[in-house]
Parts: sequence; C-alpha cells; structure tokens
Amino acid sequence: MKRLPQIVIDLLISLISSVTLAAAIAFFQPGSWMSAWLATELLLWPGLFIGLRVWRGFSGEKSLAIMMVAAFLLRLITGIFLHNGLQVLGYDNEVQNAGFVYSDAYTRNVQAFTLASSEDSLFTAFSNSIQGDQYGGLLFITASIYRFFSPDVARPLLITILGALFMSIGLGFLFQFVQKRWGQLAAIVAGWFYALYPEGVLLGSSQMREPFLIGLFCIGLWAVSTWREKTSQKALIFVLSIALAAVISTPFSAAIGGLLILYFVIDWLAFEETKRYRLIGWLALSVILAGMVAGGWLWLKPTIHYDAYLTERASGQIQYLLDKLGGATWLVPLTALAGITQPLLPAAILDKSLPIWMTIMSLRAIGWYFVIPFIVYSIFASWPKKQQEKEWVVFLAAVAMAAWVCISTLRAGGDQWDNPRYRAILLPWLAWLVGWSWQRIRSGRGAWFFRWLAVEGIFLLGMFAWYIARFYGGKFKIPFLPLSAAIAGISILIILSGIIIDQAKIRRNRKGQDQFLDNNPSLR
Repeated sequence: MKRLPQIVIDLLISLISSVTLAAAIAFFQPGSWMSAWLATELLLWPGLFIGLRVWRGFSGEKSLAIMMVAAFLLRLITGIFLHNGLQVLGYDNEVQNAGFVYSDAYTRNVQAFTLASSEDSLFTAFSNSIQGDQYGGLLFITASIYRFFSPDVARPLLITILGALFMSIGLGFLFQFVQKRWGQLAAIVAGWFYALYPEGVLLGSSQMREPFLIGLFCIGLWAVSTWREKTSQKALIFVLSIALAAVISTPFSAAIGGLLILYFVIDWLAFEETKRYRLIGWLALSVILAGMVAGGWLWLKPTIHYDAYLTERASGQIQYLLDKLGGATWLVPLTALAGITQPLLPAAILDKSLPIWMTIMSLRAIGWYFVIPFIVYSIFASWPKKQQEKEWVVFLAAVAMAAWVCISTLRAGGDQWDNPRYRAILLPWLAWLVGWSWQRIRSGRGAWFFRWLAVEGIFLLGMFAWYIARFYGGKFKIPFLPLSAAIAGISILIILSGIIIDQAKIRRNRKGQDQFLDNNPSLR
C-alpha cells in the first residue's frame, strides 16, 4: 500500500488532535457546546497544522515537539483556569467577574463583540471612534473571530487559543535560531525558559497583544539570523513579520524592527573583512542607533514625568524617600529603580491578598528574579574578544535587554503590571541570553554569575526582613535607608572581592607561564 504524503499525514494528525481538544475546551466556554466546539475546531485545526509543519520543517526533534506542545497547553490550561476561576476566586469587580486578568483585554473583548454583532465594517476597529484598543489590530482580529466563528456569544478563550498558537509556533523559530548559532544545550535551555517563563505564560493566556508580538519577534529573529541562506526569502519573511506586528502595535513593531536590523548590521560587521564595506556598515550602525535613541526619547518624553508622578502618588515609600532625599529631582531615578524590582518578590509573597492573586504575583516575581542575574552576567560575559567576534550579537542582545528594561520601566512609571508586560515583549532575546549564559556557566565560566546571584540574594534577604518587620513586627521597624546602605555596601564588597580574586588568578597564571617559558626557552 502506497504511503500517504507527509503533508496529508500532518493534516490528519492536526485534524484528529483539534477535534479532540476542541471537544474538551468547549465545555469551558459560554453558549451551546456545539457552537463552541465548532468555533474552537475551526481555529485549532489550521493552527495545529502550521505548528506541526514548522516543527517538521526545522528539526523534527522530540525535544522541540515536547517544548512546543508544553508551551501551547500551559497557556491554554492557564487561560481556561483564569477565565473560569477568577469569576469565583478573584475580586468582586467587573473585570474579574467576567474572568479577565487585564482590564484592557476585558474592554477590548466587549467592544469587539459589539462591533462583530453590528453591521459596521470590521475596519472600524482602526478608527478613532473605538478606544478599546489603542492601535486597532487586536480589536480587528477579535471582532473578526467573533463575527465569523462565534456570532452567538463572546468566547474570549478563542483569543487565548490564537495567542497560545502564535507563541508556541514562535518557539520553533527561536529554537532553530539558537541551535544553529550556539548549539543544542543553549537551544534547549532557551526553549524551556521561553515556554515556562511565568510572565509569558500569563500574557499568553490573557487575550493580550504581547503573545502575537512575541511570536512574530521569534520569526523575524530567525529570518534575520539566517539571512545568508535564501536571502530574498528571509527578507520577505522579516518584512511580513514586522508589518503584522505593526498592525498589532506600531511602537513595539518599530522597536522590534529596529533591534532586528541592528542585529543584522552587527552580525554582518563581525564577519565582513573589506574595509570599505565595514566603514559603510559602521555608518549605517550609527544612523540606526541615533534613530532608535531619538525614537525612544520621543516615545518616553510625553509620559515619563507624569507616569513617575502617578507612581509617587500611589507609593507611600517613594514619597517617603523623596522627602528624605530632599527633592523631586530623584523622582524619575527612584521610579526607574522601583520598576526594575517589580514584581518585588518579598512583597508578592508577604503582602496580604486573595490566594489566587498571591500565587500569580509570586510566580511572576520568581520568574523575574530568576532571570535578572542572567541579564547582568551576559552583559559582561559577552564582551567580545578578537577570536569571538560572533559574540558581538550576544553583547547587543544583553545591552538592548538591559536598556529595554529601563525604558519600559520609565514608560510605565514603574508599574507592577505594564512595566513587566512591556519587558516581556523581548522574551525571545531574554530566552536566548538565558540559554547562552547557561551553556557558558556549564563550561566552567560562571564565577561572576554566582557573584551576581549573591548580590541579588543579599537584596532579597534585606527586603524580606524589611517586609516582615513592616507587616508582622508590631512596633519593631527596620529603617529603610540604613538597610539600603547595608545592602549596597555588602554588594560592593562581593563585586570588589570578585575583581580581586580574578586579578590574583591572572597574575598566578602569568607567573606560571613565565616560569614554564624560562624552563623551556626554545618555546619563547
């Protein structure tokens, strides 16, 4: 008997999987089960088929398949749990009673179903008459799904499914990019981090813009990193991914596009040997950097002071520190510092709240504090040597990630929701840095990672002590400024001791080499 073509086999596999999965998901959606099943099936089948083809087209590795399936199911199950659980376990307000984590998603969902149920053109989503989505792209997508797949009732889990599919398909592109450039171990670590990072899981299950932007970023990164193979095809894929991202969010697509073009130029410069072309490349690099700085400032300028002011009004601790430090000139730096620590792990664990929200906030905080040492470590560890020119792109990613953390913090005023949400847009680069760093640490070059981890540990221990005294210490309180000075002092000692130890090792190695050469003069 003749074997069926692989594409037909994949169509059948995705059909059977989608029919079964849609039948289960339909039980957790409003309206009739049959309508919910049909709408879910029409969305799942092509999505699972594309994911299967992406997996098979890249490596077909079992490890990648497990990661992609895990990424999708984790976001789907989390979305189902939150959409149904918040109505019972969450706070008694309009957003959570409807099963939404983010108020933006709730507003957009209501307006999308209203638009889908009307006779208006779906392109009305891009007009200024509807304010539920600042850029209109996700509102258009949501309204389109409701009009054509779910006209009887709004089913937000359909958007969760679409976002989860985007992120899991993007994982295939990210894995291929890291694997080809930095090897299997880095790719596996990067892939699992991408799949499990709590902020990414929450966003991928919450009907937000970020899952779509993150998936498209993965595709664009893969296209740019493999531009030497089928260059015109990769250029088209890059342009399409950025254009689709622009439909979702124009500013963030510009940021993603700029970073990917920067990656391309630096990667090209690292291997280009012709002086004339290198000069052109450096000039282009200067223009791109200047444009990104100008664009970033124009994006920040209208809101930076106002958002910081809102944070000050909402935070008694920042008001207290401003009074102690003596002036509003410290407002923006303090806001940025507070934002970088958000979600603050001690506060997430110790602050009294509903169990579901304590769990959400604690997982988000654990994810963020897990990754901070990797970001700091990768900045210094990736500084390129002459024999390691390909590490220039790692250094770019590390510096860009650190800069984006600061920019997103200032743009969101240190907010514990928008600030981490903006950071998560660069999740593919974050995963890449974690994978690269992990591989380097495993090879025995991780001394500074553990030193930065110790610095973070000192900070967290100090803040845990401060929060415990604040919430449970009664009259006993720990003064914040002396505590901050102690944390800073111990951290400086850890860093200085690390520098001294490294310099001593270098001197010993040089002395040993000199003695060896003295004993073997023919090798000089």
